[in-house]
Amino acid sequence: MKKQFVLFSLLALIMCMPVFAQEYAAKRNPNFRAKAFSVSPKRKVYFTQGNLIAQYFDDGDYGFTTKQYDTFENKSSEYPNWKSIHSAPPADAVMTSDMIVNGKTQNPRKYRPLTKSEWQWILETRTNAAKLQSIATVCDVHGYILLPDAWVLPQDLTFTPCAESYTTNVYNAAQWIKMESAGAVFLPAEGNGGQYGGYTYSVGESGYYWTATENPFDSSNSYYFKFGEKKKDILDNGYCRDKYSLRLVYNVQ
Repeated sequence: MKKQFVLFSLLALIMCMPVFAQEYAAKRNPNFRAKAFSVSPKRKVYFTQGNLIAQYFDDGDYGFTTKQYDTFENKSSEYPNWKSIHSAPPADAVMTSDMIVNGKTQNPRKYRPLTKSEWQWILETRTNAAKLQSIATVCDVHGYILLPDAWVLPQDLTFTPCAESYTTNVYNAAQWIKMESAGAVFLPAEGNGGQYGGYTYSVGESGYYWTATENPFDSSNSYYFKFGEKKKDILDNGYCRDKYSLRLVYNVQ
């Protein structure tokens, strides 16, 4: 089955469309500081400031949420007619920085999803991997924190690695500014949706994040990272047309 991924189609149309600021709420997050994450012995990446969002019906712009903890459950009024869960990306999926409303840079970047092996490296293989991750609650939003390789905990804050409850690591807005200024990444638990849209399941309970790696035995399925209380897995049975979250990265040069 040939995989369909609408976010990376119609490139020519997207690049020619004007940007209307009054229709788009996402802006740059001045508090987010991208720090390096190892994804293989020789490669490091930076995470983007928020999850990828796209205009409904795939006829408009793309961007990143302004705040890492923004979801369509708690910020729907700020992102009218936008969505943040998507079908699975193909292995060679790339979005250039000029395709992202609040991702444009002086030096062009290529944003992409992590592969299965890169997710595994961050979660399991890199030095001190187990000490650099945990579920958490940020500004009343449940999700997963990933910390960069060279992590230094901000003064007066605490972090418990691999917690089993969303109530263990809890940060208010002021505390989270300190965390993300030090390079912390937060993946909100936005749940998952069916291939035809509509109802979203497990919002606030579980996070589902696509990899760029399809199941080698069934091309209609792709690998994804799933987390929740007392669970964390990379699974291979995500139907490619189902709707999960996407957090893109770009390579450290």
